[in-house]
Amino acid sequence: MKAIKNLTLILCLVFLVGCLNYSSTKNFKKLDASVVKIDDSTYPVVIIGGGFAGLTSSIYLSQGNIKHVLLEGTIPGGAITASHSVCNWPGEKNISGIDLANKIKEHAISSGANIINAQVNSVDFSVWPYLINIKENNQDKIIQALSCIIATGATANFLDIPGEKEYFGHGVSKCATCDGPFYKEKTVAIVGGGNTAITDALYLSNIAKKVYLIVRRDTLRASGKQTDTVKNKSNIEIIYNTNIKKVIGDNNKVIKLEIFNNKNNSTSELNIDGMFLAIGAKPNTELFKNKIDLDEQGYILTHKNQKTSKSGIFACGDVCEPEYKQLIIAAGDGARSAMHAQSFLAKIGFSTPNTNIENNVQDQAQKITPEKQDVQEIAPAKKSVPTKNLTQKSQTFGSVIEVTDEQQFAKEVLNYKGKVVADFYAHWCFPCKMMHPIVEKLAKELNTIKFIKTDVANVEILAQIWGIRGVPTFILFENGQEVARFSGGRDEVAFKQIINEKLNN
Repeated sequence: MKAIKNLTLILCLVFLVGCLNYSSTKNFKKLDASVVKIDDSTYPVVIIGGGFAGLTSSIYLSQGNIKHVLLEGTIPGGAITASHSVCNWPGEKNISGIDLANKIKEHAISSGANIINAQVNSVDFSVWPYLINIKENNQDKIIQALSCIIATGATANFLDIPGEKEYFGHGVSKCATCDGPFYKEKTVAIVGGGNTAITDALYLSNIAKKVYLIVRRDTLRASGKQTDTVKNKSNIEIIYNTNIKKVIGDNNKVIKLEIFNNKNNSTSELNIDGMFLAIGAKPNTELFKNKIDLDEQGYILTHKNQKTSKSGIFACGDVCEPEYKQLIIAAGDGARSAMHAQSFLAKIGFSTPNTNIENNVQDQAQKITPEKQDVQEIAPAKKSVPTKNLTQKSQTFGSVIEVTDEQQFAKEVLNYKGKVVADFYAHWCFPCKMMHPIVEKLAKELNTIKFIKTDVANVEILAQIWGIRGVPTFILFENGQEVARFSGGRDEVAFKQIINEKLNN
């Protein structure tokens, strides 16, 4: 009797495996690439995301002569562009994140990559070819994909505590490289105990007078030589077993933190000038909820060879890596995704043309759309600089005026009778570079408004006078008086809306 049961079980398993194999084969037969016309809106592969994983996929597809398009999204080059120092990329002993990202992007373009700066509005993976709704140059359109590689990365977390969002850009920052130089000889706090926190602490210790590293556990998660350096740096103090409960400011800038010792249950205040967040990230997978399988944290579930739960859709990089967020891993994932996408295309009957892929690369600088940041506009601050002898507005502009000193600022802004948009940027700041093409475009379009820009790294006195504590910061003036300001990036539509509302344009 037992033998009969075992035989029955074996027969059932054989039947089940046969059904699964049939189902898999049948699925590929349903997806017949030979009947799909590849045109300007249909691609063998669409890569969503322009970080290291996506760019590496693009390099491999280009060298394999597979037509594809890479949609850069809001952060060309990925999150690493905010890092001032990368020390673990093979062949580069020490290089900035943006320089390394530019090298990878240049490699992709020289290989034949088609890169466009577009954002994805939605995806439809219930039909094939897969449908991807994108926004490019403020125009919505739909493109089709036989296969898709998702490389959307992850976004740095907030603490979600009182005062944090209110003072973002005014003492609260996610980017030590961008905003660190504003805290020369000041006191700052870094929140986090991982590799990013350690790197930021070392960087800021060379600028700030005092650096507090606030860790909620009794040990650092980071390891290696940099950890030992942090522990031995005279102006870095590590505060263990501590949570931040509240960011406290004076309605203009951060002045202190309310902290809680979770070991002895005591509450105290810590006087600081700025707080930098280095507390991990969440995957950028909102687009893919209920479209492909995600884990409990929202990361894309991948199986062998970067495959997702949908045929022909692959994921790579931080969007599917909850533990080790490393460039080298993202690049490896990207290469593997590209090769398996190519294998998938072959299985569904797609034949690679013998001609070289046309490189349709557009002018990247004119298409950059920055990431919108959660920053709160603050009330205009009163300045002591006089606004005498206002110049009458009697001309149109159309370009952005570079202001290089305090006297020129007074002439172009404070003593000008009319409307002015002032861009306070820094030449090292990647989000600032992302905003430049948008500012230039709006200056041409809104040519009755004067647009000026000033590099606060070179004109520090203006940063001090106008209380600039984060870049980019935009201040709107009318008749020499500040009427509004905001920090962080905006897309073109949102930026234009703010200008029209605040300046009654």
